[in-house]
Amino acid sequence: MSWYQLLDIRKQAQEEFDWFADNPPSNCPRDGEPLTNSPPADSGSSVERFCKFCDFEYPRDWVRPQRL
Repeated sequence: MSWYQLLDIRKQAQEEFDWFADNPPSNCPRDGEPLTNSPPADSGSSVERFCKFCDFEYPRDWVRPQRL
């Protein structure tokens, strides 16, 4: 394995991390179930997606991943 291959692996890992950090989740991070889209509300509710099986709501409970 060459240094260029290692640099490509690092670059791809960074791109994947950025994509997952910038896009909303499609599954519940607590139980893995697909999130349900909220119906449009006139009240201006900020809930966009929620889990039917636990109390997870996006964006209220979403914690953006951080690089350690």
